[in-house]
Amino acid sequence: MAVSFPAQPPQRLAWTRADWIFLAVLLGVTFLCYLPALGYAFVYDDRLLILQNPQLLSWRFVPVFFHEHFIAPVFPNAPANYYRPLLLIWMLFNRQVWGVSAAGWHLTAIVLHLAVTVEVFLVARRILPGRFAAGAAAAVFALHPVHVECVAWVMGMTESFSAVFLLGSLLCYLLASNRMPRSGRWYSGSVLLFACALLAKENMIILPALLVAWEFFLGPTGAGEEKARTFIRRGLRSLRPAIPHFIVAAIYVAVRLLVLGALSHTAISLPLTTQLATLPLVVLSYFKLLAWPVGLSAFYDVPYVTSFASPAFVLPIAGDVVVLAMLGAWAWKSRRAGFAAVWLLAPLLPLLNLTVFPKGEIIHDRYLYLSSMGFALLAGLALSAIPEKRSEAHGELSARLIVSGVLLGLLGGATCYYRAFWKNNMTLFGRGAAVAPLNNIAVNNLANEFVARGKYEDALPLYQRILARDPTFAMSVYNLGLCYYNLGRLDEAERYLSQAVELSPNDPDAFIHLGMTYLKMGRLDAAEQATRRAIALDPKGLGYHLALGVILEQRGEPKDALAELHAELANHPGELAATTELQRLERFLKK
Repeated sequence: MAVSFPAQPPQRLAWTRADWIFLAVLLGVTFLCYLPALGYAFVYDDRLLILQNPQLLSWRFVPVFFHEHFIAPVFPNAPANYYRPLLLIWMLFNRQVWGVSAAGWHLTAIVLHLAVTVEVFLVARRILPGRFAAGAAAAVFALHPVHVECVAWVMGMTESFSAVFLLGSLLCYLLASNRMPRSGRWYSGSVLLFACALLAKENMIILPALLVAWEFFLGPTGAGEEKARTFIRRGLRSLRPAIPHFIVAAIYVAVRLLVLGALSHTAISLPLTTQLATLPLVVLSYFKLLAWPVGLSAFYDVPYVTSFASPAFVLPIAGDVVVLAMLGAWAWKSRRAGFAAVWLLAPLLPLLNLTVFPKGEIIHDRYLYLSSMGFALLAGLALSAIPEKRSEAHGELSARLIVSGVLLGLLGGATCYYRAFWKNNMTLFGRGAAVAPLNNIAVNNLANEFVARGKYEDALPLYQRILARDPTFAMSVYNLGLCYYNLGRLDEAERYLSQAVELSPNDPDAFIHLGMTYLKMGRLDAAEQATRRAIALDPKGLGYHLALGVILEQRGEPKDALAELHAELANHPGELAATTELQRLERFLKK
């Protein structure tokens, strides 16, 4: 089947003073939108992954980053699905520079997003038909509120940090493609930056697909019908220039298998029918977030769909078909739209394995960071197609400028609005529980924040609400037991913590708090057993050996207790409670 694309191949635009002014204004406006985030706190997983991560305290841990999974230091028993050594090095660098200053970390997150915005502008200038289209695309990307999670949340910068390398690789590739024969220097740089992108975040593996799409729609292979008259021949020729990138991806997969033991590990077991029935709803939810970013939150109520006869399957799949048909029709008419559509869709593919996400975590705004770049390119194309003037006789403003200005104003205003919810955990989780009241993780996190503020009585009904609809939700079972422990209601604490260790037999925290509950109840044998189980699961757990030392001392075994206190300080030098207890016990033994 012969193929004809009416659009002309992309032309390289010369830089002008107007380009520099536009870029400076765009970056300035974007920075102002996120400026209040400099006063925001560490939220969500920031404290665990940054402040409580012992491996971010010294450069000697860098080799360790390459042979264990990303969250191993703080979640040693979690599924090993994240291999991001370069991201850990970046976090270590920031910890050395900013320490525990949340403002410094937030500044880093904002600057990374600005850097990605510059790269998106550079790519758009090489793909879209003119300055207006490229500028509109960059502005849509910069101000889209779906990026708030990636910019206003410190750990959200995972997306922008890895995207810096991916876009750098793509830009180098495009620079190499502009030279015939291809420039070895730029091409080598593209391959190297792609390797860095993979070591920053695993979903960057979609880059070879973007390169093939570039060659197919816009590159020399696809530049003329006479060079490749069929989709198949064009596709095969499009693969060749990206072969080194495919090789890098294969090497990465091999390393990942070696380090993690598998490409991915199951976080939740789901029947295949449930996965397949849920996917259309997930995909349509992402389309909606890009095209209509209203009601944004860190959490969403997106249930698992268990039947193909359910409206939750039938309606979303109909919506997906409509969206894909529109993209296909646009791609048939415009090679630029075809490439942008691939860029929008390709990053969604890694998100379709629902078993790697914890229950209730299948939708997040941050997962759209890469797809939003393709969406922004499409938006730039659409806005540039608007007639330039309403009435030349009256010198009215360009229609495209009016529409673009209104759109960008709405996007920027929404960004400022949704950014405010990331100020602290109470506002973040309060928003999540309000938007997604059926999302157990959102409600559980809000209850946890009440506990952190000592408001135990406010937390209890939230945990109980979750367990009323899902009695086996392990996190809330454990947290409710811990809440009762803090309230001194030991019988209820023992009940729920005992259930927690049954539901999560590999969770050392559940065992250590069950041991502490038994200790307060005077059940020393049970306390020792639970505490030793916690140590077996996590030999370096903070306070674990200290707890066992206290138990052994109460059992009349001071020498064994002393050994446990030394073990605690060996794992956590200078830990105040252990040091104090050790000094007291040593004075006692000298008497």
